[in-house]
Amino acid sequence: QAFCNGLLNGIIANSNGTFTYNWIMNDPIPTYLASVAIGPYTTWQRNYQGLPIEIACTIADSAAVSASMIHLNDVLGYFINAYGNYAFDKVGYCLVPFNAGAMEHATSIHIGKVYFNGLLTYETLWAHELAHMWWGDKVTCETAADMWLNEGFASFNEAYITEQLYGNDAYKAYNLSNHKGVLQFSHITDNGYLPLNNIPMSCTYGPTVYNKGADVARTLRHYLGDSLFFAGCKHYMDTRAYSNGNSTQLRDDITTSTGINVNRFFDDWVFTPGFPHFSIDSVIQTANGIGWNYQIYTKQKSKGNQHLYEMPVKITAYDYANNYDTTFTILINQSTQSFTVSSTHNFNEYYIDVNDEMADAQIDIRKSIVGPISSNTGV
Repeated sequence: QAFCNGLLNGIIANSNGTFTYNWIMNDPIPTYLASVAIGPYTTWQRNYQGLPIEIACTIADSAAVSASMIHLNDVLGYFINAYGNYAFDKVGYCLVPFNAGAMEHATSIHIGKVYFNGLLTYETLWAHELAHMWWGDKVTCETAADMWLNEGFASFNEAYITEQLYGNDAYKAYNLSNHKGVLQFSHITDNGYLPLNNIPMSCTYGPTVYNKGADVARTLRHYLGDSLFFAGCKHYMDTRAYSNGNSTQLRDDITTSTGINVNRFFDDWVFTPGFPHFSIDSVIQTANGIGWNYQIYTKQKSKGNQHLYEMPVKITAYDYANNYDTTFTILINQSTQSFTVSSTHNFNEYYIDVNDEMADAQIDIRKSIVGPISSNTGV
């Protein structure tokens, strides 16, 4: 059988024993997303609220497909809720003899059959490709230099789906692993620190695009908060549907739809290479009669640029004697600053970005040791 983009529109039995499969794609797509696959296929069929789902696979693979895709309807629902209506007539995958990933052909994602092993091992891979039906297929990047709009956001959605299916701890662990890799390797693999919006052709499919792109997307999510972030993404999708988009347009669409001017965020995080580093230099505590004043001194440094960022930064303070903590936000926009906060609690420790919400130049891990541990635990 032949499988293509769109919907099967008819099969003609030819006089010479061959068949002609006619497929129709009712919506415009980028030319690089057109596809044809021919093989000994059967069609694994389901639907999501009337939307047909078709997976081209062999009969022998169909049981493994069912087991590996048990969360497909859930994931599809999460994406529709986050980014707006599905843009096409069908959700489709096509299993191919390929063991190096997948390709997001519109409504006919080509994905290696080895990734459907009856387990959930590669769940984030097929979810990544499904995210492309919005980020890359409904709206594609205007030029390859803005590929992070396709691949960075699809990679961010691996973490987002992990969160939706398995909870916040799994989301944080996924982001921590990704962020660690970005800081260690992206500038080495891509031969330098690069801005997201001006990627050279040699790095179009490198870790800056995929991994740092995901890092910056989740930073933008936490910068805006979920309601504004997803509203901005939906507005971008609706405004640019079946067309091209670029980083400046994403910036402007988010600003228009949310009322929050994100120009400075994009200047800092998208249009500038490298990373910021925010730290607490020292804290001076003084009594004020009913509690304490805390004079907090901060520093900002940069890695991979000579740029000063402007960022609302969360500081968490701990009062261990009373098992209490609180988080407050300060705006850091200088190399050195000081801030005063007051509390009735006697704080002992202070941490910046304890939940690791920023793609800054450090990895934020906090562990509490409550009893004897072996020295070989890696803590």
